[in-house]
Amino acid sequence: MRRDSIFYQQFQQFPSLLFQLLDAPPANAAAYRFESVAVKEA
Repeated sequence: MRRDSIFYQQFQQFPSLLFQLLDAPPANAAAYRFESVAVKEA
């Protein structure tokens, strides 16, 4: 699975940006962490 590195870097530096783009921020948006987790199948 590939990820878009430009968006990944922006969302990692500014996690609240994702919620601003959605125009519906939840109450805990400031505590949100954007991470890329790799899941491998056996």
